[in-house]
Amino acid sequence: MKCKNILFVILGVLVSMTVPASAMLHEVTVTAGQLYGVGNDSSTPFDSYSWGFAAYDMGGDGKLDLVLDMGAAESVGILEVVNADRASNGAIALLEIYVASTEGGVGFDSTNVANYDTKVYGEAGLVPADISALAVRTADINDCSKRYFLLHITSAYWGAPSPCFFNDIRNKSFAGFPVTAGSFFTVGDDSPVGNVYVDPNFYAVYDSGNGSVDIVLDAEVSTYVGAIQVVNRMGNSTNYNIALANIYVASDEGGSFNPADVNSYTVKVFGNGTFSPANGDAGTVRTADINDCRRRYFLIHITDTWAGFPAMFSDLRITSGGFPVSGGSICPTNDGDILEDLHAPNPDTFSFYEINGDGVLMFVLDTQSVKYVKALKLINSIQNSNYNVGLTEILVASDEGALGFNPMAASSYTEKVYDGVFLPNSGSSLVERTADIDDVHKRYFLFKIKSFVSGDIDPGENALFDDVDYVDDPITDCQAVKDFGLTLAGDLNQDCKVSMADMSVFAEQWLGCTNPSGIGCVKTSESIPTYAIVKVPTGGIAVNGDLSDWPSDSEWIWLNKKYSGDSPWDVTEAKFSVRWSDVTDKIYLAVVVNDPDRTFITYNYAADELEIYSQGSAAGGMGWGAGGTDYYDVAQQYFVGADGSGGQWTAWANLALDIGTDAEFESAVVVSGNVITYEVGIKQFNNYGGLSSGTTEIAALEPGIYVGFDVIVDTVFSGGNSMISENLFTGKYNDAGQFQQYELVNTLPQQYCGDWGYLGGDFDENCRVNFEDFATLGLQWMTCNDPQGVNCIQNW
Repeated sequence: MKCKNILFVILGVLVSMTVPASAMLHEVTVTAGQLYGVGNDSSTPFDSYSWGFAAYDMGGDGKLDLVLDMGAAESVGILEVVNADRASNGAIALLEIYVASTEGGVGFDSTNVANYDTKVYGEAGLVPADISALAVRTADINDCSKRYFLLHITSAYWGAPSPCFFNDIRNKSFAGFPVTAGSFFTVGDDSPVGNVYVDPNFYAVYDSGNGSVDIVLDAEVSTYVGAIQVVNRMGNSTNYNIALANIYVASDEGGSFNPADVNSYTVKVFGNGTFSPANGDAGTVRTADINDCRRRYFLIHITDTWAGFPAMFSDLRITSGGFPVSGGSICPTNDGDILEDLHAPNPDTFSFYEINGDGVLMFVLDTQSVKYVKALKLINSIQNSNYNVGLTEILVASDEGALGFNPMAASSYTEKVYDGVFLPNSGSSLVERTADIDDVHKRYFLFKIKSFVSGDIDPGENALFDDVDYVDDPITDCQAVKDFGLTLAGDLNQDCKVSMADMSVFAEQWLGCTNPSGIGCVKTSESIPTYAIVKVPTGGIAVNGDLSDWPSDSEWIWLNKKYSGDSPWDVTEAKFSVRWSDVTDKIYLAVVVNDPDRTFITYNYAADELEIYSQGSAAGGMGWGAGGTDYYDVAQQYFVGADGSGGQWTAWANLALDIGTDAEFESAVVVSGNVITYEVGIKQFNNYGGLSSGTTEIAALEPGIYVGFDVIVDTVFSGGNSMISENLFTGKYNDAGQFQQYELVNTLPQQYCGDWGYLGGDFDENCRVNFEDFATLGLQWMTCNDPQGVNCIQNW
């Protein structure tokens, strides 16, 4: 019994009425709660006596209502009527006990008798029977988790002023119907339940032809329940006559779910059968195997087999591991209309019938954590027991972390990863059959299974299997850690350890920001594509290398992907911004490169310089290098570089031809310390015939059209050279279809933190790398998760 401080409650005359002259106030000890009267149904006098607490029955039907207040909600198993020294409670005849389904709700009044609407004990009197000479009499109420209990009492002696005496009412926890790791309570009865308690040792359901009862088993916490058992204390077959035992769970125990509402339970996990052993067998424990379904609440619907004979049991309890699923659990997601029995012909076999030729069983395999699963299996403890499994579909959710994802809702699964029959084909005498699903990185898998035998309901023709298992890819090296997305947050260079190399990357990003509304903030390449170019500001842009006339809200896009060559260790930052003009029909480009190791050589591919790819029509087709010839009609490629003497040079992509004036190409290059600034105006052509003597057609720029456009920064440094881009579309030099495409717009929609992505060091994703992120890096400092490393963690 759970203990609290004993409260001494002075009970007086709680209802104004005439009482015997001998009445006097008396202290009543109530264990773990307070007792107070809330009403009389007739003219029942109510008073406290120096030697006992009394309730009179004056008119043959007088009754007393009392509320026992526990002070806080508890799982109460027994309520007891207690006397100090003798059988003074002998005259108590009818005792009903109620709780309120609305307890805890807004405006709930514990003193209002009308609020108590759920009977947890009644119509049997107390045990021992009245007039028995015992100091304690017991009402077993099935571990009901409540704070308030309404006790409705009358006397056995009708029509006479013979009081029902008792000194105290108290509770005991987990002493009545001992429910393993939980409690249960009745939530509804479909037809007459003559007496829920035949005696304190049994829970009973009477059947007046079709009597049944709904009981909710509360496991108290969400857990993997493998089986639910009906238990008897007496060591005999007192649970006989239990016939129909359907068990349901809710598809989602969150949100508006109400455990006391029968309608909340929609998914059948056991049904159309009886607990095993079969009814009538002399077993003290009978089991319903429910397939390791992770839930807290289970609705059990029970009736009996013989009209007029009660189906009796003493306890309900849960066990785990009832249906052995290797490393996970499975739970049906549909209501089971086609399931004659989830477990036939014995509780070790999972089975289903197909009705009318199109019945489908759906269930979810929960692997308990996200894994790279490459195969799913049906397993049998005996050969050939998985025959008749025909059509099998396996689906996953596109995003298991999305708002509204419910692992028990079939509608959450939208991506099919398997469609066919497990191999070997059904009918093969093999214990295991496999579905290869090609490394799906998920936790939950929805199965849809159908039998080969159309319309058959013969148990010998069911689609049977015993277990479900999965096969995942082992994580054996650092590359697998990266491939599976398990890199530590602080591991910025992705070498499976957080070290000085990551500190160097973090330092380069220090105080960097990606907030669209922030001054000087940049867009990460991962946040592309937005691929929209905004018009130039009023007055246009002067191409002179001074970017002061560029708007402060210009979008800056990172150039941080190695397009070709060696790792560009010398470039600490490279970014670009673009605008367009319908006055000049040009794209305006600004590029800023921070490069401490610079090499300036004119008309040379091995130099620090800028490559620009442009196609006004965005139609794709041949680039300048197609077929080994200089071809600039369909698309154009330009080079711009500093000459090392404060000037610049420009050329077509072959570096042999200067860009003529008819191309209307503008450019400026400014070198200031380690920073190289490029500013360029590029005329947009649907076709350029300036070199081929063909037709030149200028692209008329306006909102809504698309242009092909790309930028690459070339860098040379000690030990190598590299090309840096915002994308990795290869072959741009001879295929204009590999240019990035941009839409021309007047303005961009309002954007917020996150729309431009996050820098690698922005661990808290607030669009700025600052001291909070540095603290996160510090917490992971010198941590490693290399499967081949020493003393490394395994975060998978």
